[in-house]
Amino acid sequence: MFIPDYFDQEDDLKHKEFKSEIWDHLLLHPKIALEFCAGNGQWVLDQAKNHPDTLWIACELRYDRVKKIYKKLKAERLSNVLIAFGYAETLTRYYLKPQILDAVYVNFPDPWPKKRHAKNRLFQTSFIEDLKPAMKSGSKLTLVSDDKIYIDESIQTMKNAGFQPSFNAPHFIPLNENYGSSFFEDLWIKKGKQNLKTELCVP
Repeated sequence: MFIPDYFDQEDDLKHKEFKSEIWDHLLLHPKIALEFCAGNGQWVLDQAKNHPDTLWIACELRYDRVKKIYKKLKAERLSNVLIAFGYAETLTRYYLKPQILDAVYVNFPDPWPKKRHAKNRLFQTSFIEDLKPAMKSGSKLTLVSDDKIYIDESIQTMKNAGFQPSFNAPHFIPLNENYGSSFFEDLWIKKGKQNLKTELCVP
């Protein structure tokens, strides 16, 4: 699914006018999980193979990575993966339905560490407030990152929106081996960095 970004930012009417029987039918699936920042698809495709009863939505912005995901899912003949090519914020605000997501995963988002780039970070209040209505009661959002500052700030943003941490303070743990591997996880391990995981749930 291609989500265009060339509409006027002040005019969201075209997004709201979107109609697709196929898309609406897919979102009726009884169990849906969504991964933002899907990268080259290694993690989400492994999850799709291990959990065939779930529809996995892989949201990725870069075309080269989307192309890799598509080639892999075709080669592996996976029918339970949908690629959303576009901005995570746009997908969340306009194209998700209320109470459809059983789980959300955000694996190694760009932390944009410099203050002047903070506006580019995914975990903004507006993004979390748009995402929360699409998640079922009791569903979890899992965030994985090698950047502790980013983890801390994201946890606070989610707590402010009413999400409840699954882990005791400081609300994150080292990423365990059975989580599943991805390009960035392997990269940061090779560079000697510690990968961290937090989980917060919708009450």
